[in-house]
Amino acid sequence: MDRLTRFAIAACAMVVFAPPPARADDAAKTVRFSGFAHEPIGDATIVHAGSHLQVAHLGGSGGDGVRIHLGDGVSALRVRARVTNETALPPGAFIQISSCAGSATDSVGFLRVQRMAAGGYEVSGGVAGASDQWVSAYRGGTLVHRDPVAATGNPFARVPACLACGSNLNDELSRASDIVLRWQWSKPLPVALLREGGADTTVVADELRLSAPSRDRAALLSDFYVRGRDVGELRIDSETATRRRAGRPKP
Repeated sequence: MDRLTRFAIAACAMVVFAPPPARADDAAKTVRFSGFAHEPIGDATIVHAGSHLQVAHLGGSGGDGVRIHLGDGVSALRVRARVTNETALPPGAFIQISSCAGSATDSVGFLRVQRMAAGGYEVSGGVAGASDQWVSAYRGGTLVHRDPVAATGNPFARVPACLACGSNLNDELSRASDIVLRWQWSKPLPVALLREGGADTTVVADELRLSAPSRDRAALLSDFYVRGRDVGELRIDSETATRRRAGRPKP
């Protein structure tokens, strides 16, 4: 497991998982989009261009991207995004989502989609503090396969998806049961689910969900992060939030 992965699972406040120290011009760089305040992190720049948000200068550090301040009552956020220069992506380039619950130090986990040398993408991630994790493949909203995933941060799937065609990236704190990190792409494709020490399974799916039992069913999301390495530019077309009131669920 690489250094960025370990930091991602540990806490949002770690070096690669948090915005840089506050600067005098931070307020001027904050952009409102879909009702939320967006702040560039690392060397990234953000521009509200018509109906979308353009996130540029996603270089080789892995720490460049955008932080979305969610405000109160958000239990899930779905980000519709696309990579505009996908054909130029080098092996090892990635997009990564992560979020925090309640504060900038309470990590939910991360999900990373990383370019392979042979084409297509490897998917890795982890739910913070969870020893029991599951990867589920869906097609058209219907579950087609589910496997346990070791809490190592190693890749658990390979997908020949098209990032230029658009993807939905989603974190959710389900009041009923689970923490869910989700990637949904444009159409059903053959997905290889990788099992450490066992045979891989190939299914046709258009969505992967990484999940684990929730540690606090009353928790809400406070911040959502999208980062990239060697991606150059990312276009966010829309953001959709699910809201609920804070408080302990009824028994």
